[in-house]
Amino acid sequence: MIIGQSQDIFHGFELMMKTGTIRTIYTVINKALQVSLFFLLGAQYEKIRQFDKRYLGVLFGITTSCYIIMSILLSLIMTDSLFVMQIAIVVSWIFIMSCLVAIITIISIHSKYTKKERETVMISLTNELMERNYQQLHKNQRLIAKQVHDFTNHLKTLKGMLDKDTEAEQYVGKLLAITYRESKLCHSGCDVIDAIINCKISEATAGHIAFTYKVQLPEPIHISSVDICAVLSNQIDNALEACANIPNQQERFVQVTLWQKETFLFFKVINSVLVNPFIAGNTLISKKKESGHGLGLINIRDTVEKYNGTLDNQFSGNQFISIAMMQNTI
Repeated sequence: MIIGQSQDIFHGFELMMKTGTIRTIYTVINKALQVSLFFLLGAQYEKIRQFDKRYLGVLFGITTSCYIIMSILLSLIMTDSLFVMQIAIVVSWIFIMSCLVAIITIISIHSKYTKKERETVMISLTNELMERNYQQLHKNQRLIAKQVHDFTNHLKTLKGMLDKDTEAEQYVGKLLAITYRESKLCHSGCDVIDAIINCKISEATAGHIAFTYKVQLPEPIHISSVDICAVLSNQIDNALEACANIPNQQERFVQVTLWQKETFLFFKVINSVLVNPFIAGNTLISKKKESGHGLGLINIRDTVEKYNGTLDNQFSGNQFISIAMMQNTI
């Protein structure tokens, strides 16, 4: 309007829409502002690049349709008919709001999908790292057991070579009298299960928690070691965390039972708890400080579902009972 030297807004708008010098200047300024806006918001485009191609296609279709339809509506607004102009304005607003709702919906769905995908990848990587750690731990345990066994044999040989009732002979006898804890180690036939239970025995001992286990695996296990870690280690970790909240050490205990029935493998972990970890209905309190069972539950549930299994959590008599069932078939 300044360039056209007109104080009338309608006349100024008409000048901008007619082909000529004023419209050319308007177009140049308009496009310059759009280019400036493009570079100003350049940092935000990285988020758009993360969209799935399907969403990008829909987004491109919406924006293209917006441009075409708004151009048509704009031409209708410029007509001499007041009724047509009013209808065009109303339709344009409805169309703009519809497009905004569609775009916001797409972004919301994509954000939820991306978040879930990231959580799945993170859980998968965590499970793989746990499995590798437990495999290495099992190798270390076997090596230590062999070394201690050899050392015991060396002591027995040395004791036989020493004279009776000497101070050296008595000292060696005391060393041999120390009971080696190998008898407490788990030997189920599954390296990962052995490593997990043996590792948790040490953690329970350090936390003054009574830890007992019973493993009966007569048939070979066809479940991935990574998935076994995801279930068993999280179950026991949650149990140890819950026990750590109990002030009286005499009341802390964890019982682990593994068995097979028909084509299913069962993981049962019972532990003492300070308070009922359930809230209204059958929902667990997810805060770690309140129940100790908030972490890993999603991981366990997702894993058992992969093997057509179930996860059942119960509370009875100040005891939390977690039973995971997984189909053990090839």
